[in-house]
Amino acid sequence: MEPIVTLMMTAIALGAASGLKPATERAVQDAYEGFKRLIIDRYNHHRGLVDAVKALGEKPDDIGRQARLETELLSSGAVKDPGLVEAANAVHIAGAAEGSRKKVLGRRLQRKLTQVEALENQADLTLDEGQKVILKEKVEALWIEIAELEMDLARNR
Repeated sequence: MEPIVTLMMTAIALGAASGLKPATERAVQDAYEGFKRLIIDRYNHHRGLVDAVKALGEKPDDIGRQARLETELLSSGAVKDPGLVEAANAVHIAGAAEGSRKKVLGRRLQRKLTQVEALENQADLTLDEGQKVILKEKVEALWIEIAELEMDLARNR
Protein backbone atom coordinates (compact mmCIF):
# COMPACT_ATOMS: atom_id res chain seq x y z
CA MET A 1 0.00 0.00 0.00
CA GLU A 2 1.32 3.47 -0.87
CA PRO A 3 2.32 5.63 2.11
CA ILE A 4 -0.06 8.43 1.12
CA VAL A 5 -2.95 5.98 0.83
CA THR A 6 -2.09 4.63 4.28
CA LEU A 7 -1.91 8.18 5.65
CA MET A 8 -5.35 9.06 4.30
CA MET A 9 -7.01 5.78 5.29
CA THR A 10 -5.67 5.88 8.82
CA ALA A 11 -6.70 9.53 9.15
CA ILE A 12 -10.29 8.54 8.38
CA ALA A 13 -10.13 5.53 10.71
CA LEU A 14 -8.51 7.58 13.50
CA GLY A 15 -11.01 10.39 13.19
CA ALA A 16 -14.00 8.08 13.01
CA ALA A 17 -12.80 6.01 15.97
CA SER A 18 -12.17 9.14 18.03
CA GLY A 19 -15.77 10.15 17.48
CA LEU A 20 -16.87 6.99 19.27
CA LYS A 21 -15.21 8.14 22.50
CA PRO A 22 -17.36 10.29 24.78
CA ALA A 23 -14.68 12.88 25.54
CA THR A 24 -12.59 13.05 22.42
CA GLU A 25 -10.09 15.81 22.03
CA ARG A 26 -11.82 18.52 20.00
CA ALA A 27 -8.77 19.03 17.78
CA VAL A 28 -8.95 15.44 16.47
CA GLN A 29 -12.64 15.73 15.69
CA ASP A 30 -12.22 19.12 14.00
CA ALA A 31 -9.30 17.89 11.87
CA TYR A 32 -11.20 14.73 10.93
CA GLU A 33 -14.37 16.60 9.99
CA GLY A 34 -12.32 19.05 7.90
CA PHE A 35 -10.53 16.21 6.12
CA LYS A 36 -13.77 14.36 5.41
CA ARG A 37 -15.51 17.54 4.23
CA LEU A 38 -12.58 18.33 1.91
CA ILE A 39 -12.77 14.87 0.29
CA ILE A 40 -16.53 15.14 -0.16
CA ASP A 41 -16.35 18.69 -1.56
CA ARG A 42 -13.45 18.08 -3.94
CA TYR A 43 -14.39 14.58 -5.06
CA ASN A 44 -18.18 14.69 -5.01
CA HIS A 45 -18.11 13.61 -8.67
CA HIS A 46 -16.35 10.37 -7.57
CA ARG A 47 -19.34 8.84 -5.85
CA GLY A 48 -17.44 5.66 -5.03
CA LEU A 49 -14.84 7.61 -3.05
CA VAL A 50 -17.44 9.63 -1.15
CA ASP A 51 -19.38 6.46 -0.31
CA ALA A 52 -16.20 4.63 0.75
CA VAL A 53 -15.21 7.51 3.07
CA LYS A 54 -18.65 7.51 4.69
CA ALA A 55 -18.68 3.70 4.98
CA LEU A 56 -15.27 3.53 6.67
CA GLY A 57 -16.32 6.36 8.97
CA GLU A 58 -19.19 4.20 10.20
CA LYS A 59 -16.99 1.10 10.77
CA PRO A 60 -13.34 2.15 10.94
CA ASP A 61 -12.07 -1.37 11.77
CA ASP A 62 -13.80 -3.11 8.85
CA ILE A 63 -11.09 -4.55 6.57
CA GLY A 64 -13.40 -4.75 3.57
CA ARG A 65 -14.29 -1.07 3.88
CA GLN A 66 -10.60 -0.20 4.25
CA ALA A 67 -9.79 -2.07 1.03
CA ARG A 68 -12.63 -0.33 -0.78
CA LEU A 69 -11.38 3.08 0.36
CA GLU A 70 -7.84 2.23 -0.75
CA THR A 71 -9.11 1.36 -4.22
CA GLU A 72 -11.21 4.53 -4.44
CA LEU A 73 -8.40 6.80 -3.21
CA LEU A 74 -6.12 5.42 -5.92
CA SER A 75 -8.65 5.37 -8.76
CA SER A 76 -9.92 8.89 -8.08
CA GLY A 77 -6.43 10.39 -7.93
CA ALA A 78 -7.14 11.80 -4.46
CA VAL A 79 -3.76 10.52 -3.25
CA LYS A 80 -2.09 13.12 -5.48
CA ASP A 81 -4.06 16.03 -3.98
CA PRO A 82 -1.67 18.05 -1.77
CA GLY A 83 -4.59 19.60 0.11
CA LEU A 84 -5.87 16.17 1.11
CA VAL A 85 -2.41 15.03 2.15
CA GLU A 86 -2.08 18.12 4.35
CA ALA A 87 -5.54 17.56 5.87
CA ALA A 88 -4.77 13.88 6.56
CA ASN A 89 -1.53 14.93 8.27
CA ALA A 90 -3.49 17.37 10.44
CA VAL A 91 -5.67 14.50 11.73
CA HIS A 92 -2.58 12.48 12.64
CA ILE A 93 -0.89 15.44 14.31
CA ALA A 94 -3.99 16.13 16.40
CA GLY A 95 -4.19 12.46 17.38
CA ALA A 96 -0.53 12.42 18.40
CA ALA A 97 -1.04 15.55 20.49
CA GLU A 98 -3.96 13.90 22.29
CA GLY A 99 -1.84 10.84 23.04
CA SER A 100 0.99 13.02 24.32
CA ARG A 101 -1.36 14.87 26.66
CA LYS A 102 -2.52 11.56 28.15
CA LYS A 103 1.09 10.47 28.67
CA VAL A 104 1.92 13.75 30.43
CA LEU A 105 -1.12 13.41 32.70
CA GLY A 106 -0.16 9.80 33.45
CA ARG A 107 3.39 10.79 34.39
CA ARG A 108 2.08 13.59 36.62
CA LEU A 109 -0.25 11.14 38.33
CA GLN A 110 2.61 8.72 38.94
CA ARG A 111 4.78 11.49 40.45
CA LYS A 112 1.97 12.53 42.81
CA LEU A 113 1.48 8.94 43.96
CA THR A 114 5.23 8.64 44.59
CA GLN A 115 5.13 11.87 46.63
CA VAL A 116 2.25 10.53 48.73
CA GLU A 117 4.15 7.32 49.43
CA ALA A 118 7.28 9.25 50.43
CA LEU A 119 5.34 11.57 52.75
CA GLU A 120 3.50 8.67 54.37
CA ASN A 121 6.82 6.90 54.99
CA GLN A 122 8.25 10.11 56.44
CA ALA A 123 5.21 10.45 58.73
CA ASP A 124 5.93 6.99 60.13
CA LEU A 125 9.44 8.14 61.08
CA THR A 126 8.44 11.53 62.47
CA LEU A 127 7.96 11.66 66.23
CA ASP A 128 6.76 15.25 66.58
CA GLU A 129 2.92 15.53 66.45
CA GLY A 130 3.12 18.98 64.80
CA GLN A 131 5.20 17.56 61.96
CA LYS A 132 2.78 14.66 61.57
CA VAL A 133 -0.15 17.10 61.20
CA ILE A 134 1.72 19.07 58.52
CA LEU A 135 2.61 15.88 56.63
CA LYS A 136 -0.99 14.67 56.87
CA GLU A 137 -2.22 17.95 55.35
CA LYS A 138 0.31 17.65 52.51
CA VAL A 139 -0.82 14.08 51.84
CA GLU A 140 -4.49 15.15 51.78
CA ALA A 141 -3.67 17.95 49.33
CA LEU A 142 -1.83 15.47 47.10
CA TRP A 143 -4.82 13.08 47.16
CA ILE A 144 -7.02 15.93 45.94
CA GLU A 145 -4.56 16.65 43.10
CA ILE A 146 -4.49 12.93 42.27
CA ALA A 147 -8.29 12.79 42.09
CA GLU A 148 -8.31 15.81 39.76
CA LEU A 149 -5.67 14.22 37.51
CA GLU A 150 -7.63 10.96 37.40
CA MET A 151 -10.78 12.84 36.39
CA ASP A 152 -8.84 14.69 33.68
CA LEU A 153 -7.46 11.40 32.39
CA ALA A 154 -10.91 9.80 32.41
CA ARG A 155 -12.34 12.72 30.40
CA ASN A 156 -9.61 12.26 27.78
CA ARG A 157 -10.01 8.51 27.24
